[in-house]
Amino acid sequence: MPAQTPAKLTPAEEIAATLAQLLSAQMETRKTIHDLLTHLVAVNIETRDLLKEMRNMRAQAQSRPASSAANGPALPSGVLPPASDDELDSQYGDEVIKHKPRDWTGDECKGRKMSDCPPAFLDMLADSMEYFAAKKDAAGEKDDRGRPKSFFDRKTASRARGWARRMRAGWTKPVEEETSAAGDFGDGNASSPFD
Repeated sequence: MPAQTPAKLTPAEEIAATLAQLLSAQMETRKTIHDLLTHLVAVNIETRDLLKEMRNMRAQAQSRPASSAANGPALPSGVLPPASDDELDSQYGDEVIKHKPRDWTGDECKGRKMSDCPPAFLDMLADSMEYFAAKKDAAGEKDDRGRPKSFFDRKTASRARGWARRMRAGWTKPVEEETSAAGDFGDGNASSPFD
């Protein structure tokens, strides 16, 4: 049986079929545009809400004291912020630990430098030193020059917080260069004896 050929449409029928296709495509385009506009409205609402939240956060940050914006939550009166990197790198910045906080249950850190202690220990040490400073303030203790003794405890607390912050940020102790046994021949001259 031979294949049937489609019946030839009259020009009016062709125009009607083309118009039907165009109307169908136009309806599909309108639906797509409607869906896109609905999505854009939803995105606009989300963006507006996010911007509002960001403005609120900025206003809250600007209402805090300047020192607390850089160092986290506001510190109680008299408490020093964490020591700066410059102070930690100074001659006295890496103090030797003189006492262990009462509640510390980890490794012994007394006698070690702050840079050799874990951040959790340093946080506890800072809190302990602040406690001692407050007690000295309450007792009115002064050194022989008339300065409050609490100042030194607060300085230690500040350095402990600085070291804890530095270590949590990924700081590692630099490896010190050692003179090798093969390179130093006891006379301070590191050259070969075979020169």
